[in-house]
Amino acid sequence: MKKQKNTEYGKIVDKINQEIDNVLDKIDKKQTEKLINKIMKSKRIFLTGSGRSGLIAEAFAMRLVQLGFESYIIGESTTPNITKKDLVIAVSGSGKTKITLTTVNSIKNSKKSKPSQPKICLITADKNSPIAKKSDLIVKINAKTKSNKKKSLEPMGSLFEQSVFIYLDSLVIVLMRKLGKTQSYMKKRHSKIT
Repeated sequence: MKKQKNTEYGKIVDKINQEIDNVLDKIDKKQTEKLINKIMKSKRIFLTGSGRSGLIAEAFAMRLVQLGFESYIIGESTTPNITKKDLVIAVSGSGKTKITLTTVNSIKNSKKSKPSQPKICLITADKNSPIAKKSDLIVKINAKTKSNKKKSLEPMGSLFEQSVFIYLDSLVIVLMRKLGKTQSYMKKRHSKIT
């Protein structure tokens, strides 16, 4: 009986890996290069997202700090004012998550003229979504979310979320190489408060 469970588990893992591979293979490399360049050139990077997408945004913000970037999560009490020299990265599978949309709208609808506003990058499964219409750069993750009808073995938005996590962790490695940063450097910047 135990062997059958392991076999079933193995098949599920293989299927999940295959689905994630298929999603990552379809991400636009030009858009990715643009995102990397914007991260490198920005004074500070602000991240936003809700639910599991928000947790993934936080994980990326942590790695950016460990790489030496000034990075913040929008909504935290210590988050400074966002300026035109900054980059905002929003993570939303549907591209219409209420909290994330409200955040992006408040940035775009501020009284500042367009050239004075920060650039906004959206990582999403829907490039025609309300948040996408407010974004300067869109990285499409062609995966099932809780609101679209794409197929996946996984429930709700898991395929999107896992794909974004791996995608952003891959960007961390690219940034490490471009900046000449090592794991030792990052480890020194890792929080020691535990």
